[in-house]
Amino acid sequence: MDKMMCLDNFFCDINAEPGLYGLYSVPGLGKQELIMYISQMIVRRNKGKPLIITELSEKQWKTEMGEYGLSTEGITIIEYKEGCSIRKIIKEFSPTIIFIHLYSRHLPLADDQASISRLKEVSLEYSVSIVLLIHLYRNSGDNDPVYRRPQLYDLIDTYPRDKTIGEFTEDMRKFNAIVFLHRCHDWYRNIGIGHAFHICNEAELMVFKFGFSPPDSIYFDFSQIIEGKVWE
Repeated sequence: MDKMMCLDNFFCDINAEPGLYGLYSVPGLGKQELIMYISQMIVRRNKGKPLIITELSEKQWKTEMGEYGLSTEGITIIEYKEGCSIRKIIKEFSPTIIFIHLYSRHLPLADDQASISRLKEVSLEYSVSIVLLIHLYRNSGDNDPVYRRPQLYDLIDTYPRDKTIGEFTEDMRKFNAIVFLHRCHDWYRNIGIGHAFHICNEAELMVFKFGFSPPDSIYFDFSQIIEGKVWE
């Protein structure tokens, strides 16, 4: 099967299977651009109604998609504001899949500062797929100078420090799948600074489904995701 078809089918399957999903990578590897492409693909294939919650304005998001050669037709973009209620958003727009794209490390989104557990409940209650886009920290396996691979233990650093390991494990098991976006790259390090460069277009989605079995991998060419984007 064509590699891009495998990528498309994977996200169409997520769209059709309500639940909670995590999409993780270090900053700069293209999570945002990936879901821009996926949202357009779902609409183009008439598979559902994607909705994106982001800290960017609707105008900014749509402008970027236009610059990348992607259509915004049929996609709902909600600018995140403090106190946003995901239940109200779902009731108003009836999406089939929601991508939550926030730059903050932890998720304040919900009716009562909802946790991962609450978001899972909402996804099942309203039969909607929720995909959280979350940055891995600079010390994750993907930025290790030797191995350069994200691992499940990297998720610990994305979790609130006041939670226990037991709470962390319990919450991680609420995800239908944990997905790492991996692209080979070089990494610039300095105190308080880090960014990826020389990013390879050969991309991999590493898909973990608990309990802790080896991941499945989906390989694709990131250069086919968007037009006009030049990676470092």
